[in-house]
Amino acid sequence: MGPYLALPVLKSYLQEVEQYKVDIVDLNVEFYDDLLSFRHVEECCKRYRESKDSFSSNVQLTIELIQKSALNVDEAKDIFRSKRY
Repeated sequence: MGPYLALPVLKSYLQEVEQYKVDIVDLNVEFYDDLLSFRHVEECCKRYRESKDSFSSNVQLTIELIQKSALNVDEAKDIFRSKRY
């Protein structure tokens, strides 16, 4: 799904009529790119391990699986960004 149609129209108006320099940024993409990065997932898992709360074995297993999956997510994102895609 692309940007709302009004955004490019507004950008064009602001640049041509009002003489502003305007960039359209999709913060959803940047947010999820950071949220689903190995670095962020590793930090969250580290916080869970360091917390004083006790977790059931199911929760601990889930945390381990999420941590291992994060490596694959970064690799997948790299593929989408490369010429291989």
